[in-house]
Amino acid sequence: MNTNFRLLTVEQVFGEQKIDLIKAIGPKCGQTQFAKALGVEGGWLLSSPAGHGDVCFVSDDGERGVAYANAGGGLRPALECDDISRLSESISKDISGFLQVEYGEYPQSRADKSLARFFEDEYGTGLLRKTGKKYMELFEEFEYKGRKYARAKMTGGRAGWFEVKPLKWLYDEKAGLLLCREITAFVREFCLDSFYDGDFSKTEACKFLNGSFAKDIIPSVLREMTAEEQAAYDERIKRAEARRNPYELTFGKVS
Repeated sequence: MNTNFRLLTVEQVFGEQKIDLIKAIGPKCGQTQFAKALGVEGGWLLSSPAGHGDVCFVSDDGERGVAYANAGGGLRPALECDDISRLSESISKDISGFLQVEYGEYPQSRADKSLARFFEDEYGTGLLRKTGKKYMELFEEFEYKGRKYARAKMTGGRAGWFEVKPLKWLYDEKAGLLLCREITAFVREFCLDSFYDGDFSKTEACKFLNGSFAKDIIPSVLREMTAEEQAAYDERIKRAEARRNPYELTFGKVS
């Protein structure tokens, strides 16, 4: 199975070679909160040149657009796949009628404000267990109560906390393609050169998808704690949560 990540072509989205999945759901899609925080303003890049050295993209309203080759933009990864059962055991039927596959994991939704504030207060105390993984070699991943979160420095130096979740892909069997449901990542420059000749393999977007992204979506695995370590860790969590809510209020029921 070919495991090279790529972007769809303009023909697969708008042309005569439009894939069945795009025919069914259209080119417009959402974006993860993590991608938005990195700089995605809507829309996703394609791998096709647009003439004059530019590159094609899908605008936030689902229309065909053109961008400079060295412009940044959102990425909606695609993956060639002829047998999804070899890729994932988590397969379900999407409302669109296409199969949905969970493959890999990546930071996606923001932690709620209260939890993010708690994480930031406890950051560096050892309460949040480091998994040893860093997204994009920058954003460290932590585990808390069986869930994973990435701490990402955003514009202005402010830190954000994003829950790491399984990536969801839609499968177009006829095309032999998996397409990410949402705009998942961001690249600051599609191409280092200001002129794009159509060779996607030379672009920064291709380098990112098959380098950092391909590595980062592999789930991290934490070492099992000993009974003594688990007991001590549980006690630290109990104390930290007591500081967070000293009166043991159930906020949903307080008037």
